[in-house]
Amino acid sequence: MNRPFFVFLFISLVSCHLHAQRCATQKTKKQSRIFEKWINDKLAEPVLLFRKQSYTYRIPVVVHVIHQGEEPGTGTNISDAQIRSQIKVLNEDFNRLNADTIYTPDIFKGVAANPEIEFVLAYQDPSGSDTIGITRTFGRAYSWNPADREDRIKLKSIIM
Repeated sequence: MNRPFFVFLFISLVSCHLHAQRCATQKTKKQSRIFEKWINDKLAEPVLLFRKQSYTYRIPVVVHVIHQGEEPGTGTNISDAQIRSQIKVLNEDFNRLNADTIYTPDIFKGVAANPEIEFVLAYQDPSGSDTIGITRTFGRAYSWNPADREDRIKLKSIIM
């Protein structure tokens, strides 16, 4: 239970004790002392501001592979295995499970943590149909310049 609940309970019981004629129950002095000790012990316990999550949040993602006509696994049409490998690396980095966490600057070491979030390939598309979370689209361009408005329009029309 949390601290505000105990404070509310304590105030309610003290109020009830002070106005005994309004209270539906009567406590003996021994019961009151036992309860007061219990509530004081609870109030003295440290409050956990950050509790360990018991649930890993999974975020479904879709990887869009824009290729130039090669078979999957060759050239620009990267393999499913490479995509899964990169998702694994992403999760290791994001959740601080990689070896280079020893290089975390001292100023951040006290707050750096595993957010218990996992990225997974989507298994369902927006319409509810099954998917593997990977789309493959033929694209004619050999390079993309995100600053070029025409390239952004071409890329958007390929993905849509």
